[in-house]
Amino acid sequence: MKERGKETGFTLIELIVVIAIIAILSAIITPNAFKAIEKAKIAKLAGDMNALRSATLAYYADVGFFPADVCPDDDPGYTKRDAFNVRTGGAPACFNTTQLPANWATILAAQWNGPYLDKWPLLNPWAGSYDYENWGNIWMSARGVPDGVRQRLVTLSASGKFGFDLQDNSGVLQILICPQQ
Repeated sequence: MKERGKETGFTLIELIVVIAIIAILSAIITPNAFKAIEKAKIAKLAGDMNALRSATLAYYADVGFFPADVCPDDDPGYTKRDAFNVRTGGAPACFNTTQLPANWATILAAQWNGPYLDKWPLLNPWAGSYDYENWGNIWMSARGVPDGVRQRLVTLSASGKFGFDLQDNSGVLQILICPQQ
């Protein structure tokens, strides 16, 4: 039986102190957690762009020409010999062969030594697309990267952080793989 006046429990002051401590700790931890998430996204994008750049150069080393230009999200031929739409598995809707030699299909059949990537990255960390572009210059683009992040990535790239140069071209983050062929 309890004695009168000796009830157990927390006082209002004790509860307020505990809540204040939790609020202070969360105010310190939350911004650091968001910074860590953003750093991880940046590292993922840089890794993807570097892998795509390496795949492009390996493709060129094997067959002697760069892949045809395809639509954003489409694999130009890094995971399978022929370009394909990664969502449907069929032929890409956009497939520009004007930059390819006349006998490109024969050369691919004989000299393609891929796959150059295990899989095509469907989305970048900000849910945008990757796009291989072959219009004179050879570019790899990341679309849908937020403005502030694009500017930070270009600055990091200029300081030599990634080993390749990123450019912000009208809101699209790009690396130049090869200038005019």
